[in-house]
Amino acid sequence: MKHCFIEVRAQKDVDDIVLNPLMQGRIGLVASVQYVDILPVLAQKIPNSVICGQVLGCNATNALRIAKDVDCYLFLGEGRFHPLRVAQETKKPVFVASGDMITQEEVALFEKQRKGRQLC
Repeated sequence: MKHCFIEVRAQKDVDDIVLNPLMQGRIGLVASVQYVDILPVLAQKIPNSVICGQVLGCNATNALRIAKDVDCYLFLGEGRFHPLRVAQETKKPVFVASGDMITQEEVALFEKQRKGRQLC
């Protein structure tokens, strides 16, 4: 069976991105693959930001790579799994482009659920 992969990029206006007022210090920019092309434009809009790159599934390596150089992260993408993983791995605040924030309580619940699945 042959497979055909069709790459799809998101069309998002960076002016629609909500910047949470709690974001302070140096901000690491991460995105899912559909939004990674928008990161350079977003970096121009946000002073004191650093482009980390793509987060893919459980792989938050790009965020970890610069964890010591940033105070928090801004995730551009859909859903909560990717930013949850960044928060879990880096132990730093992660904001979502919708204006929301991943809390440490949410990370703790995520880890508890993950451990529960491993025990079964």
